[in-house]
Amino acid sequence: IAASFSAFFGGRLEDAVCAGGVGALLRLLQYGLSLTKLNAYCSLVLLSFVGGMLANSVLWFGMDIHPAAINMGNIMPVIPGLALMNSIRDMFSQETISGLLKSAEAIILSLLIAAGFAFSATGTIIAFDTLWWVYLLTSLTGGFCFHMLFHGHIKDAGMGALVCMGAWAFTMLFVALDWNEFAGYFAGAVFATIAAEILARFYKCPATIFLIIGVIAMVPGGALYRTMFYAVSGDWGKFGTQGIKTFLYAVSIAAGIVIATAVWETIKAWLISYRKRGDHNDSDTCPVR
Repeated sequence: IAASFSAFFGGRLEDAVCAGGVGALLRLLQYGLSLTKLNAYCSLVLLSFVGGMLANSVLWFGMDIHPAAINMGNIMPVIPGLALMNSIRDMFSQETISGLLKSAEAIILSLLIAAGFAFSATGTIIAFDTLWWVYLLTSLTGGFCFHMLFHGHIKDAGMGALVCMGAWAFTMLFVALDWNEFAGYFAGAVFATIAAEILARFYKCPATIFLIIGVIAMVPGGALYRTMFYAVSGDWGKFGTQGIKTFLYAVSIAAGIVIATAVWETIKAWLISYRKRGDHNDSDTCPVR
């Protein structure tokens, strides 16, 4: 996952390899911390600090790598971006109190994790342009591995990865057509939601399984890292601009999920009522024996 998303966010091959190695070490550390009585949130914050130091320590060996690319790859498996989007979705669904509490918790934890990765980073934010086929390949690979990590069912991991790649393809398409990038995130979330609902009927499982994987490439983990990188660098102008963009990314994704779900549920309810009405009419024409 870390290697795939390191390349996804503009890292080179050597950055992706280092991100994968650091990610494996962090996973082992996470497993060790899970055996202790340490609070889960404290464990994640500790992981982020260690991850940032490991990414920066690779420079000591004289390797031409970019710690920012390594950090952005490793932030994706631990950042509670999905929790943040779900909290915003709750507020869209008129569950205001629940949404506010969840969003406050997710924002605080996200900032702590991103700050942990950013504090030990050196250099600047990478500025490589990722090619379109690299975006598609890494979103496919990252989505597949993410599905295996959290669900472990290979029979539906391939379809979940395709949904992830398709959602990001929609996002890129809207940006290529000179639409607002937030509209691209909205469109990608709509595609992921509809695809998840359809696949849930075929695989007889909750749509959430495919939806979580479908939007993982759009989760603003990289944007959140950039926000905290500017904060620890003292560049408050860019910190404010990037922070607003990060929040709007999450709002766009949540809005796409909420609207697509509402439309899907409305159509499903209409079809059910239409079918029941048809069955009732058929029973009226049947002769009584």
